[in-house]
Amino acid sequence: MSRVLILGAAPLPFEKKERQYAANLRTWHFTKSILEDGHRVRLIACRLPNTYSREDDAEPWSVEQIGELEYLSVREAVFENRSFIQQKMEEFLPDVIVGVNTYPASRAAGLETDKPIWCDLNGWVMAEAQAKTHVYQDNRYLSHFWKMEKAVLERADMISTVSKAQAHAVIGELATLSRLGKETQGYPFVCTIPNALVEEEYDHGSNVIRGKLAEDDDFVVLWVGGYNTWTDVEMLYEALARAMSAVPELRFVSTGGAIDGHDEITFARFRERIAGGEFSDRVHFVGWVPTEEVPSYYFEADLGLNVDGDNFETVYGARNRLNEMTKVGLPILTTVGTEISQTLAERRLALSSPIGEGRAFAEELIWAAGHRTEIAVMGQQAREFAREEYSYSRTTRNLRSWVQAPSRAPDLARSVDLRDRDSIGGPTQEGESERNPSRFEGKQTSSRELWRRVLRAFGR
Repeated sequence: MSRVLILGAAPLPFEKKERQYAANLRTWHFTKSILEDGHRVRLIACRLPNTYSREDDAEPWSVEQIGELEYLSVREAVFENRSFIQQKMEEFLPDVIVGVNTYPASRAAGLETDKPIWCDLNGWVMAEAQAKTHVYQDNRYLSHFWKMEKAVLERADMISTVSKAQAHAVIGELATLSRLGKETQGYPFVCTIPNALVEEEYDHGSNVIRGKLAEDDDFVVLWVGGYNTWTDVEMLYEALARAMSAVPELRFVSTGGAIDGHDEITFARFRERIAGGEFSDRVHFVGWVPTEEVPSYYFEADLGLNVDGDNFETVYGARNRLNEMTKVGLPILTTVGTEISQTLAERRLALSSPIGEGRAFAEELIWAAGHRTEIAVMGQQAREFAREEYSYSRTTRNLRSWVQAPSRAPDLARSVDLRDRDSIGGPTQEGESERNPSRFEGKQTSSRELWRRVLRAFGR
Protein backbone atom coordinates (compact mmCIF):
# COMPACT_ATOMS: atom_id res chain seq x y z
CA MET A 1 0.00 0.00 0.00
CA SER A 2 1.09 3.57 -0.69
CA ARG A 3 1.53 6.62 1.48
CA VAL A 4 -0.57 9.29 -0.20
CA LEU A 5 -0.37 13.02 0.41
CA ILE A 6 -3.58 14.77 -0.70
CA LEU A 7 -4.07 18.52 -0.99
CA GLY A 8 -7.70 19.57 -1.13
CA ALA A 9 -10.47 21.73 0.32
CA ALA A 10 -12.19 21.79 3.70
CA PRO A 11 -14.63 21.20 5.33
CA LEU A 12 -15.35 17.59 4.45
CA PRO A 13 -18.99 16.60 3.84
CA PHE A 14 -19.40 14.81 7.17
CA GLU A 15 -18.44 17.99 9.08
CA LYS A 16 -21.45 20.10 10.02
CA LYS A 17 -20.17 23.48 8.88
CA GLU A 18 -21.74 26.59 7.42
CA ARG A 19 -21.55 25.65 3.72
CA GLN A 20 -20.39 22.97 1.33
CA TYR A 21 -19.02 23.73 -2.11
CA ALA A 22 -18.12 21.51 -5.07
CA ALA A 23 -14.44 21.58 -4.04
CA ASN A 24 -15.21 20.17 -0.59
CA LEU A 25 -17.32 17.35 -2.02
CA ARG A 26 -14.67 16.53 -4.61
CA THR A 27 -11.94 16.34 -1.95
CA TRP A 28 -13.79 13.69 0.05
CA HIS A 29 -14.80 11.88 -3.15
CA PHE A 30 -11.10 11.29 -3.94
CA THR A 31 -9.87 10.86 -0.36
CA LYS A 32 -12.45 8.29 0.73
CA SER A 33 -11.93 6.24 -2.44
CA ILE A 34 -8.16 6.09 -1.83
CA LEU A 35 -8.62 5.26 1.86
CA GLU A 36 -10.93 2.36 1.05
CA ASP A 37 -8.13 0.70 -0.92
CA GLY A 38 -6.06 0.51 2.27
CA HIS A 39 -3.62 3.37 1.70
CA ARG A 40 -2.32 5.63 4.43
CA VAL A 41 -3.35 9.23 3.73
CA ARG A 42 -2.31 12.65 4.97
CA LEU A 43 -4.87 15.21 3.78
CA ILE A 44 -4.00 18.91 3.96
CA ALA A 45 -7.20 20.81 3.21
CA CYS A 46 -7.61 24.55 2.76
CA ARG A 47 -10.61 25.99 4.60
CA LEU A 48 -12.80 27.68 2.04
CA PRO A 49 -14.21 31.15 2.82
CA ASN A 50 -17.57 31.38 4.61
CA THR A 51 -17.63 27.69 5.54
CA TYR A 52 -16.33 27.83 9.13
CA SER A 53 -17.63 29.74 12.12
CA ARG A 54 -15.23 32.07 13.90
CA GLU A 55 -14.86 29.53 16.69
CA ASP A 56 -14.02 26.70 14.28
CA ASP A 57 -11.55 28.93 12.42
CA ALA A 58 -9.82 30.16 15.57
CA GLU A 59 -6.68 28.05 15.16
CA PRO A 60 -4.49 28.46 12.04
CA TRP A 61 -4.56 24.72 11.56
CA SER A 62 -5.84 21.62 13.31
CA VAL A 63 -5.12 17.92 12.96
CA GLU A 64 -7.39 14.91 13.44
CA GLN A 65 -6.59 11.22 13.08
CA ILE A 66 -9.42 9.15 11.59
CA GLY A 67 -8.23 5.59 11.06
CA GLU A 68 -5.59 5.68 8.30
CA LEU A 69 -6.45 9.32 7.56
CA GLU A 70 -4.51 12.18 9.09
CA TYR A 71 -6.63 15.23 8.37
CA LEU A 72 -5.09 18.70 8.58
CA SER A 73 -7.60 21.53 8.22
CA VAL A 74 -5.73 24.79 7.58
CA ARG A 75 -6.48 28.44 6.98
CA GLU A 76 -5.93 29.79 3.48
CA ALA A 77 -2.87 31.77 4.58
CA VAL A 78 -1.29 28.57 5.93
CA PHE A 79 -2.15 26.66 2.75
CA GLU A 80 -0.52 29.43 0.73
CA ASN A 81 2.67 29.05 2.78
CA ARG A 82 4.88 26.92 0.54
CA SER A 83 7.34 26.02 3.31
CA PHE A 84 4.51 24.68 5.51
CA ILE A 85 3.20 22.34 2.80
CA GLN A 86 6.76 21.33 1.86
CA GLN A 87 7.58 20.50 5.48
CA LYS A 88 4.41 18.44 5.96
CA MET A 89 5.21 16.54 2.78
CA GLU A 90 8.79 15.79 3.81
CA GLU A 91 7.66 14.65 7.28
CA PHE A 92 5.16 12.26 5.77
CA LEU A 93 7.46 10.81 3.07
CA PRO A 94 4.67 10.08 0.57
CA ASP A 95 4.95 7.66 -2.32
CA VAL A 96 2.53 9.74 -4.35
CA ILE A 97 0.85 13.16 -4.23
CA VAL A 98 -2.72 14.01 -5.26
CA GLY A 99 -4.03 17.55 -5.66
CA VAL A 100 -7.83 17.79 -5.78
CA ASN A 101 -9.39 20.85 -7.47
CA THR A 102 -7.38 23.40 -9.43
CA TYR A 103 -6.04 25.56 -6.61
CA PRO A 104 -4.86 22.68 -4.37
CA ALA A 105 -3.52 20.92 -7.48
CA SER A 106 -1.43 23.99 -8.32
CA ARG A 107 0.00 23.91 -4.79
CA ALA A 108 0.85 20.23 -5.22
CA ALA A 109 2.55 20.97 -8.53
CA GLY A 110 4.74 23.55 -6.82
CA LEU A 111 6.25 21.12 -4.32
CA GLU A 112 9.94 20.26 -4.60
CA THR A 113 9.77 16.53 -5.16
CA ASP A 114 10.38 13.86 -7.76
CA LYS A 115 7.38 11.84 -6.59
CA PRO A 116 4.51 11.17 -9.02
CA ILE A 117 1.79 13.81 -8.85
CA TRP A 118 -1.86 13.43 -9.88
CA CYS A 119 -3.59 16.79 -10.40
CA ASP A 120 -7.35 17.12 -10.55
CA LEU A 121 -8.78 20.02 -12.54
CA ASN A 122 -12.37 20.07 -11.31
CA GLY A 123 -13.83 22.19 -14.08
CA TRP A 124 -11.96 24.14 -16.75
CA VAL A 125 -10.76 27.15 -14.84
CA MET A 126 -10.03 29.21 -17.96
CA ALA A 127 -13.69 29.00 -18.99
CA GLU A 128 -14.61 30.04 -15.46
CA ALA A 129 -12.13 32.90 -15.79
CA GLN A 130 -13.77 34.12 -18.98
CA ALA A 131 -17.20 34.04 -17.37
CA LYS A 132 -15.88 36.10 -14.47
CA THR A 133 -14.20 38.65 -16.74
CA HIS A 134 -17.54 39.13 -18.48
CA VAL A 135 -19.54 39.62 -15.27
CA TYR A 136 -16.95 41.97 -13.74
CA GLN A 137 -15.82 43.49 -17.07
CA ASP A 138 -12.19 43.00 -16.10
CA ASN A 139 -9.73 40.86 -18.07
CA ARG A 140 -7.16 40.92 -15.29
CA TYR A 141 -8.74 37.79 -13.81
CA LEU A 142 -7.35 35.75 -16.72
CA SER A 143 -3.74 35.87 -15.51
CA HIS A 144 -4.74 34.84 -11.98
CA PHE A 145 -6.53 31.72 -13.20
CA TRP A 146 -3.94 30.86 -15.84
CA LYS A 147 -1.16 30.92 -13.25
CA MET A 148 -2.85 28.03 -11.42
CA GLU A 149 -3.71 26.08 -14.56
CA LYS A 150 -0.22 26.46 -16.06
CA ALA A 151 1.48 25.23 -12.89
CA VAL A 152 -0.51 22.00 -13.12
CA LEU A 153 0.00 21.50 -16.84
CA GLU A 154 3.75 21.92 -16.56
CA ARG A 155 4.29 19.44 -13.71
CA ALA A 156 1.46 16.90 -13.40
CA ASP A 157 2.13 13.27 -14.23
CA MET A 158 -1.60 12.55 -14.53
CA ILE A 159 -4.53 14.92 -14.79
CA SER A 160 -8.21 14.29 -14.13
CA THR A 161 -11.07 16.42 -15.41
CA VAL A 162 -14.75 16.60 -14.50
CA SER A 163 -16.02 15.99 -18.05
CA LYS A 164 -14.90 14.48 -21.33
CA ALA A 165 -15.21 17.86 -22.99
CA GLN A 166 -12.82 19.36 -20.43
CA ALA A 167 -10.37 16.52 -21.06
CA HIS A 168 -10.17 17.60 -24.70
CA ALA A 169 -9.52 21.20 -23.66
CA VAL A 170 -6.73 20.13 -21.29
CA ILE A 171 -5.08 17.99 -23.98
CA GLY A 172 -5.03 21.10 -26.16
CA GLU A 173 -3.37 23.04 -23.35
CA LEU A 174 -0.76 20.30 -22.91
CA ALA A 175 0.00 20.51 -26.63
CA THR A 176 0.37 24.28 -26.39
CA LEU A 177 2.84 23.85 -23.53
CA SER A 178 4.82 21.29 -25.58
CA ARG A 179 4.18 18.20 -23.50
CA LEU A 180 2.80 16.18 -26.40
CA GLY A 181 6.14 15.06 -27.80
CA LYS A 182 7.77 11.80 -28.81
CA GLU A 183 8.17 10.73 -25.18
CA THR A 184 4.46 10.94 -24.39
CA GLN A 185 3.05 9.38 -27.57
CA GLY A 186 0.29 7.01 -26.43
CA TYR A 187 0.55 8.08 -22.79
CA PRO A 188 -2.91 8.62 -21.18
CA PHE A 189 -2.19 12.05 -19.73
CA VAL A 190 -5.81 12.86 -18.96
CA CYS A 191 -8.81 10.92 -17.69
CA THR A 192 -12.33 11.96 -16.73
CA ILE A 193 -13.71 11.59 -13.21
CA PRO A 194 -17.27 12.93 -13.12
CA ASN A 195 -18.64 14.23 -9.86
CA ALA A 196 -20.05 11.51 -7.62
CA LEU A 197 -23.02 11.29 -5.31
CA VAL A 198 -22.22 11.87 -1.65
CA GLU A 199 -22.32 8.44 -0.03
CA GLU A 200 -23.78 9.68 3.26
CA GLU A 201 -27.54 9.08 3.39
CA TYR A 202 -29.67 12.20 3.73
CA ASP A 203 -32.42 12.64 6.31
CA HIS A 204 -35.52 14.80 6.27
CA GLY A 205 -34.48 16.39 9.53
CA SER A 206 -37.06 19.14 9.87
CA ASN A 207 -39.93 20.84 8.11
CA VAL A 208 -38.54 23.77 6.11
CA ILE A 209 -40.98 24.58 3.27
CA ARG A 210 -44.44 23.08 3.73
CA GLY A 211 -46.62 25.06 6.10
CA LYS A 212 -43.93 27.76 6.29
CA LEU A 213 -43.17 29.02 2.80
CA ALA A 214 -45.80 27.07 0.88
CA GLU A 215 -48.90 24.99 1.44
CA ASP A 216 -49.04 21.23 0.94
CA ASP A 217 -50.80 21.50 -2.42
CA ASP A 218 -48.48 24.20 -3.83
CA PHE A 219 -46.06 23.26 -6.61
CA VAL A 220 -42.61 24.13 -5.25
CA VAL A 221 -39.62 24.56 -7.55
CA LEU A 222 -36.25 24.71 -5.84
CA TRP A 223 -32.88 26.35 -6.46
CA VAL A 224 -29.97 25.20 -4.31
CA GLY A 225 -26.55 26.82 -3.99
CA GLY A 226 -24.75 29.74 -5.55
CA TYR A 227 -25.70 31.91 -8.49
CA ASN A 228 -22.39 31.81 -10.33
CA THR A 229 -21.00 33.84 -13.20
CA TRP A 230 -22.35 31.33 -15.72
CA THR A 231 -25.96 31.37 -14.43
CA ASP A 232 -28.49 32.93 -16.82
CA VAL A 233 -30.62 34.76 -14.27
CA GLU A 234 -32.40 36.81 -16.94
CA MET A 235 -33.75 33.65 -18.55
CA LEU A 236 -34.65 32.18 -15.15
CA TYR A 237 -36.64 35.29 -14.26
CA GLU A 238 -38.47 35.29 -17.58
CA ALA A 239 -39.39 31.60 -17.23
CA LEU A 240 -40.61 31.97 -13.65
CA ALA A 241 -42.75 34.99 -14.53
CA ARG A 242 -44.39 33.16 -17.44
CA ALA A 243 -44.98 29.98 -15.43
CA MET A 244 -46.33 31.77 -12.36
CA SER A 245 -48.78 33.65 -14.55
CA ALA A 246 -50.14 30.30 -15.78
CA VAL A 247 -49.86 28.29 -12.54
CA PRO A 248 -51.19 30.14 -9.45
CA GLU A 249 -49.96 27.44 -7.06
CA LEU A 250 -46.32 27.65 -8.26
CA ARG A 251 -43.78 28.78 -5.64
CA PHE A 252 -40.03 29.36 -6.10
CA VAL A 253 -37.74 28.62 -3.13
CA SER A 254 -34.04 29.42 -3.25
CA THR A 255 -31.31 28.47 -0.83
CA GLY A 256 -27.80 29.82 -1.37
CA GLY A 257 -27.20 33.11 -3.14
CA ALA A 258 -24.16 35.26 -3.85
CA ILE A 259 -20.73 33.62 -3.75
CA ASP A 260 -18.79 35.98 -1.51
CA GLY A 261 -15.38 36.87 -2.84
CA HIS A 262 -16.08 35.34 -6.26
CA ASP A 263 -19.41 36.51 -7.71
CA GLU A 264 -21.49 39.00 -5.80
CA ILE A 265 -23.16 40.50 -8.88
CA THR A 266 -25.22 37.75 -10.53
CA PHE A 267 -27.46 36.98 -7.55
CA ALA A 268 -27.97 40.67 -6.79
CA ARG A 269 -29.12 41.21 -10.36
CA PHE A 270 -31.63 38.36 -10.03
CA ARG A 271 -33.03 39.63 -6.74
CA GLU A 272 -33.55 43.06 -8.26
CA ARG A 273 -35.58 41.55 -11.11
CA ILE A 274 -37.70 39.54 -8.67
CA ALA A 275 -38.29 42.53 -6.38
CA GLY A 276 -39.52 44.58 -9.32
CA GLY A 277 -41.84 41.85 -10.65
CA GLU A 278 -45.47 41.10 -9.92
CA PHE A 279 -44.85 37.64 -8.43
CA SER A 280 -42.32 38.56 -5.73
CA ASP A 281 -44.67 37.31 -2.99
CA ARG A 282 -44.34 33.78 -4.40
CA VAL A 283 -40.53 33.81 -4.37
CA HIS A 284 -38.68 32.89 -1.17
CA PHE A 285 -34.95 33.51 -0.69
CA VAL A 286 -33.85 31.66 2.44
CA GLY A 287 -30.13 32.27 1.92
CA TRP A 288 -27.29 29.97 2.79
CA VAL A 289 -28.51 27.35 5.23
CA PRO A 290 -26.40 24.91 7.30
CA THR A 291 -25.38 21.89 5.26
CA GLU A 292 -27.35 19.46 7.41
CA GLU A 293 -30.60 21.34 6.63
CA VAL A 294 -30.23 21.35 2.82
CA PRO A 295 -31.59 17.79 2.26
CA SER A 296 -34.89 18.77 3.86
CA TYR A 297 -35.42 21.27 1.06
CA TYR A 298 -34.88 18.50 -1.49
CA PHE A 299 -37.42 16.25 0.22
CA GLU A 300 -40.12 18.95 0.35
CA ALA A 301 -39.77 20.37 -3.18
CA ASP A 302 -41.58 19.10 -6.27
CA LEU A 303 -38.96 20.04 -8.86
CA GLY A 304 -35.30 21.07 -8.77
CA LEU A 305 -33.97 23.66 -11.22
CA ASN A 306 -30.66 24.22 -12.97
CA VAL A 307 -30.15 27.13 -15.38
CA ASP A 308 -26.91 27.81 -17.26
CA GLY A 309 -25.96 30.50 -19.70
CA ASP A 310 -24.37 30.22 -23.13
CA ASN A 311 -20.68 30.13 -22.22
CA PHE A 312 -17.70 27.79 -22.30
CA GLU A 313 -17.93 26.95 -18.60
CA THR A 314 -21.31 25.37 -19.27
CA VAL A 315 -19.82 23.28 -22.10
CA TYR A 316 -16.83 22.02 -20.11
CA GLY A 317 -18.11 22.00 -16.53
CA ALA A 318 -20.34 19.98 -14.21
CA ARG A 319 -23.19 20.67 -11.78
CA ASN A 320 -23.13 19.19 -8.29
CA ARG A 321 -26.68 20.41 -7.69
CA LEU A 322 -27.85 17.91 -10.32
CA ASN A 323 -25.98 15.11 -8.54
CA GLU A 324 -27.53 16.14 -5.25
CA MET A 325 -31.04 16.22 -6.68
CA THR A 326 -30.73 12.81 -8.29
CA LYS A 327 -29.40 11.40 -5.02
CA VAL A 328 -32.75 11.92 -3.30
CA GLY A 329 -34.92 11.38 -6.38
CA LEU A 330 -36.02 15.01 -6.74
CA PRO A 331 -37.32 15.52 -10.30
CA ILE A 332 -35.22 17.94 -12.35
CA LEU A 333 -35.70 20.62 -14.99
CA THR A 334 -32.40 21.74 -16.48
CA THR A 335 -31.01 23.62 -19.42
CA VAL A 336 -28.90 21.30 -21.57
CA GLY A 337 -25.24 22.24 -21.66
CA THR A 338 -23.09 20.43 -19.11
CA GLU A 339 -22.23 16.79 -19.65
CA ILE A 340 -24.44 15.55 -16.81
CA SER A 341 -27.40 17.58 -18.10
CA GLN A 342 -26.93 16.02 -21.53
CA THR A 343 -26.81 12.52 -20.01
CA LEU A 344 -29.98 13.01 -17.95
CA ALA A 345 -31.86 14.61 -20.85
CA GLU A 346 -30.85 11.96 -23.39
CA ARG A 347 -31.99 9.19 -21.05
CA ARG A 348 -35.22 11.05 -20.26
CA LEU A 349 -34.29 11.17 -16.60
CA ALA A 350 -34.91 14.91 -16.38
CA LEU A 351 -37.03 17.54 -18.07
CA SER A 352 -34.87 19.76 -20.24
CA SER A 353 -34.84 22.97 -22.21
CA PRO A 354 -32.38 24.69 -24.59
CA ILE A 355 -30.07 27.30 -23.15
CA GLY A 356 -31.38 30.85 -23.31
CA GLU A 357 -34.98 30.02 -24.20
CA GLY A 358 -37.14 31.31 -21.36
CA ARG A 359 -40.42 30.50 -23.09
CA ALA A 360 -39.43 26.83 -23.56
CA PHE A 361 -38.24 26.57 -19.96
CA ALA A 362 -41.55 28.06 -18.76
CA GLU A 363 -43.51 25.56 -20.83
CA GLU A 364 -41.66 22.70 -19.12
CA LEU A 365 -42.41 24.23 -15.72
CA ILE A 366 -46.10 24.48 -16.57
CA TRP A 367 -46.20 20.89 -17.85
CA ALA A 368 -44.45 19.61 -14.73
CA ALA A 369 -46.95 21.35 -12.44
CA GLY A 370 -49.77 19.46 -14.15
CA HIS A 371 -48.00 16.07 -14.18
CA ARG A 372 -46.68 15.59 -10.68
CA THR A 373 -47.00 11.80 -10.70
CA GLU A 374 -45.09 11.46 -13.96
CA ILE A 375 -42.18 13.64 -12.86
CA ALA A 376 -41.99 11.82 -9.50
CA VAL A 377 -41.46 8.55 -11.39
CA MET A 378 -38.79 10.26 -13.51
CA GLY A 379 -37.04 11.42 -10.35
CA GLN A 380 -36.87 7.89 -8.93
CA GLN A 381 -35.53 6.53 -12.21
CA ALA A 382 -32.82 9.19 -12.20
CA ARG A 383 -31.97 8.25 -8.61
CA GLU A 384 -31.43 4.59 -9.53
CA PHE A 385 -29.29 5.51 -12.53
CA ALA A 386 -27.12 8.03 -10.66
CA ARG A 387 -26.46 5.77 -7.68
CA GLU A 388 -24.82 3.28 -10.00
CA GLU A 389 -23.24 5.59 -12.58
CA TYR A 390 -21.91 8.24 -10.18
CA SER A 391 -20.74 6.15 -7.23
CA TYR A 392 -17.36 6.82 -5.63
CA SER A 393 -15.99 3.43 -6.64
CA ARG A 394 -17.11 3.61 -10.26
CA THR A 395 -15.95 7.16 -10.94
CA THR A 396 -12.47 6.76 -9.36
CA ARG A 397 -11.36 3.51 -10.97
CA ASN A 398 -8.54 5.11 -12.96
CA LEU A 399 -7.30 7.14 -10.00
CA ARG A 400 -7.26 4.16 -7.66
CA SER A 401 -5.49 1.96 -10.18
CA TRP A 402 -2.80 4.61 -10.66
CA VAL A 403 -2.29 5.13 -6.92
CA GLN A 404 -1.66 1.39 -6.57
CA ALA A 405 1.31 1.72 -8.97
CA PRO A 406 2.11 5.44 -9.41
CA SER A 407 4.68 6.55 -11.97
CA ARG A 408 6.07 9.70 -13.51
CA ALA A 409 4.95 10.84 -16.94
CA PRO A 410 7.36 9.65 -19.67
CA ASP A 411 8.60 13.20 -20.33
CA LEU A 412 9.30 13.81 -16.63
CA ALA A 413 7.53 17.15 -17.02
CA ARG A 414 10.11 18.41 -19.48
CA SER A 415 8.41 20.23 -22.33
CA VAL A 416 9.80 20.41 -25.84
CA ASP A 417 11.25 23.80 -26.83
CA LEU A 418 9.07 24.80 -29.76
CA ARG A 419 11.27 27.82 -30.45
CA ASP A 420 13.94 25.54 -31.92
CA ARG A 421 12.56 25.45 -35.44
CA ASP A 422 15.91 24.27 -36.81
CA SER A 423 15.08 20.84 -35.37
CA ILE A 424 13.10 19.99 -38.51
CA GLY A 425 15.56 21.61 -40.86
CA GLY A 426 13.52 24.70 -41.77
CA PRO A 427 14.82 28.29 -41.74
CA THR A 428 13.72 30.52 -38.86
CA GLN A 429 12.81 33.31 -41.26
CA GLU A 430 11.81 33.37 -44.91
CA GLY A 431 14.90 33.54 -47.10
CA GLU A 432 17.38 32.92 -44.29
CA SER A 433 18.73 29.75 -45.94
CA GLU A 434 19.80 31.80 -48.94
CA ARG A 435 21.59 34.33 -46.74
CA ASN A 436 23.43 31.67 -44.73
CA PRO A 437 23.35 28.41 -46.70
CA SER A 438 25.97 26.64 -44.60
CA ARG A 439 23.74 26.88 -41.52
CA PHE A 440 21.16 24.54 -43.05
CA GLU A 441 23.48 22.29 -45.01
CA GLY A 442 22.31 18.69 -44.93
CA LYS A 443 18.91 19.59 -43.41
CA GLN A 444 16.77 20.63 -46.32
CA THR A 445 16.06 17.12 -47.57
CA SER A 446 14.85 15.93 -44.18
CA SER A 447 12.69 19.02 -43.87
CA ARG A 448 11.01 18.42 -47.22
CA GLU A 449 10.46 14.78 -46.37
CA LEU A 450 8.90 15.68 -43.06
CA TRP A 451 6.44 18.01 -44.77
CA ARG A 452 5.61 15.36 -47.35
CA ARG A 453 4.68 13.01 -44.53
CA VAL A 454 2.57 15.65 -42.83
CA LEU A 455 0.71 16.41 -46.05
CA ARG A 456 0.14 12.72 -46.76
CA ALA A 457 -1.22 12.29 -43.24
CA PHE A 458 -3.82 14.96 -43.93
CA GLY A 459 -4.69 13.42 -47.31
CA ARG A 460 -3.41 16.28 -49.42
